[in-house]
Amino acid sequence: MKPMLYVANIDEAQITAPGPMVQAVVAHAKAENSRAIAFSGKIGVGIRRPDGGRGHGLPRGYGITSGGLDRLIVESTTCSA
Repeated sequence: MKPMLYVANIDEAQITAPGPMVQAVVAHAKAENSRAIAFSGKIGVGIRRPDGGRGHGLPRGYGITSGGLDRLIVESTTCSA
């Protein structure tokens, strides 16, 4: 069985303290030897794109160092190992 990657879209309030639904997804993933990540798609909309398109960089005050899409790419490539 190949490992799965579960992705939870969260709101801003859950960035520093994931809610019970995110915790359940993480627990489920761990129980089946898979991975889970959570990020805010809403915040991700404001992140600057590499092509210089719309976006204003990472929002301050959330402690975010990379965008959700970047994390999804990294996790999905390492998940299949």
